[in-house]
Amino acid sequence: MRKGGHNIVNELDMCRRRALEGGAYCRNDGCEVVGHLKDFKVCPQCKTARYCGAACQTSDWTTGGHKAICGTLGQT
Repeated sequence: MRKGGHNIVNELDMCRRRALEGGAYCRNDGCEVVGHLKDFKVCPQCKTARYCGAACQTSDWTTGGHKAICGTLGQT
């Protein structure tokens, strides 16, 4: 235990749980899939957008507007 009575392990675990409960990592607006960030596929072109599967990626590409901004996201 650290000075001040904080248990850093419990605090980190609580932060991880909050992130998983409230974080929808799939970029597709209609998708409600929540999970670990590593389980989501990255857009091969811009490397920033993440999707839970091919269906969400296709949907976001055609109707979600990702096609219009994809080429500009990965550039710095």
